[in-house]
Amino acid sequence: MNKRKKNRNYRVAAFETLLKLGELQQLVFHRHYDQELDKGNPRAGWAYVLTIRDLSMSSTRKHKRANGHLGLPLARARKQSR
Repeated sequence: MNKRKKNRNYRVAAFETLLKLGELQQLVFHRHYDQELDKGNPRAGWAYVLTIRDLSMSSTRKHKRANGHLGLPLARARKQSR
């Protein structure tokens, strides 16, 4: 894969991660502050967390180290199994 295509893929993954983080933040706010159980579904929240984790796996090494500080137990478990 050429460098231009890699950079494009990194950029797309980074923007998609930001979008998903925003959606997760909305879900948390609905659940925690507004007590809206239908808009703050924990299963939907975990779906966002897993999607964000998967998107972070397609980033550069430098960003992968930063993503390790998110404190996601699944990300740590995956690193330990390698």
